[in-house]
Amino acid sequence: MKQKLLHLIWRLAYLTKFSPKSKQEAFYHLSLLTEKLPRYTHGKFQFPFGEIRYVDIKSLKYQYLEIFIEERYDFQMTTPQPSPLDGREQATPPKEAKTQILAMS
Repeated sequence: MKQKLLHLIWRLAYLTKFSPKSKQEAFYHLSLLTEKLPRYTHGKFQFPFGEIRYVDIKSLKYQYLEIFIEERYDFQMTTPQPSPLDGREQATPPKEAKTQILAMS
């Protein structure tokens, strides 16, 4: 009963163009848009954290599901200040790896 009432409130918010206030409400709005819009139709969507432009609503829905609802990329840090490996900083390979690389060249 509680979930049906919540979905009714979210549907009214969606129909009246109110921005979603929670992660779950945003996903519900994305689900409604996915049913309504054809694939590869570009547009804008207002999330609780800001507006996003998209080229495919279905792709956006599943990316949002993976990242924000399921939190698939969430991780626990093992140190207080981890070092990202994103191309700006090159990781130093161990000595054995350097030797193998030199031997291969």
